[in-house]
Amino acid sequence: MTDTKLPPAHPDALEGPHGLVCQAYLNGDMHLGLKYLELNKRSSPVFSWFTNLIPYAFLIIIVGNYTYEYGYIGFSASLIGTGALMFFFMPRWLAKKVRVRALAMALGSEAGWDKLWAAGGIGLRLAKDPSIGADSPGDDWRVFANTYLKD
Repeated sequence: MTDTKLPPAHPDALEGPHGLVCQAYLNGDMHLGLKYLELNKRSSPVFSWFTNLIPYAFLIIIVGNYTYEYGYIGFSASLIGTGALMFFFMPRWLAKKVRVRALAMALGSEAGWDKLWAAGGIGLRLAKDPSIGADSPGDDWRVFANTYLKD
């Protein structure tokens, strides 16, 4: 899941705590943990009704269509096929979509980072010592950045 497109970093935007966090993440000095269950709640700024409901509604329509066209055999076959899609592939696809939106928002601007941090669902850990970190919204990410990420 590291094949996400990251927003371009502006040279003048890499000042301050947000710049330190972005630079440390891009250099691999810090791990950025995104908690899927927190970020995919309705109160999260990266939640999308469209992404969460439309694929499942589409799969239900497929089952209904095959039931109408082919009866119980069509219902059984389409339910098994779409059931596998719903329970094995769709959650991974949804998690990737949430991760891409969250990374774009978090690394795009300090305002986006602050909004995500206040909503919860982000964790910062140092790569060299994972026991050192900060979790949203309880910890102060600015103190973490200024303490551990400055050269």
